[in-house]
Amino acid sequence: MQVNVLSLDIASVKTGWAFLSIKENEDSIKFKKGVIKNKGNLTTPEKLCSFRRKFIKLIKTLKPTHIVIEDVYANKNVKTFSLLSMFVGVAQECCFSILKLNPYVISTNTVKSFFKLKSKKDVFDFITDIFTLNNFVYKHDNDKTDAIAQLICYCDKVIAVKHFRTETEYGFYYEV
Repeated sequence: MQVNVLSLDIASVKTGWAFLSIKENEDSIKFKKGVIKNKGNLTTPEKLCSFRRKFIKLIKTLKPTHIVIEDVYANKNVKTFSLLSMFVGVAQECCFSILKLNPYVISTNTVKSFFKLKSKKDVFDFITDIFTLNNFVYKHDNDKTDAIAQLICYCDKVIAVKHFRTETEYGFYYEV
């Protein structure tokens, strides 16, 4: 059995994604990461259409069997919340209409507590250390590291396909 998991950290200009393909009983793991970019000078409907086209191309290429999406953060900025909700809605519609999948929505707090971290910056530092992503810069690459962290948390805790975290007597050991 092959499990293909796609994780999305959705934003209106740059959506980070991470993909993991695991063939059980073969110990074969394939990992990819990237971004879906929209130009900043587009109108909201143009950004939504551009995101939809690029997202459909990505899911048709990767053929995920599971999709995990970061929940929209309800900050004090209602405009940002509203805009991100539209993009999440487009992603959910594409998941269902193209793949007949209901994506799993994961909270940033779930991911932080899984790794026992306090902030998004801590998640970034932790993921770049595990994957030896020395060329990553927080301001430009945190969308990708968030997607990777969600992917690991989802695989380990929700679908239990591969256990990335092992508890030892002195703490946790992560194997990627």
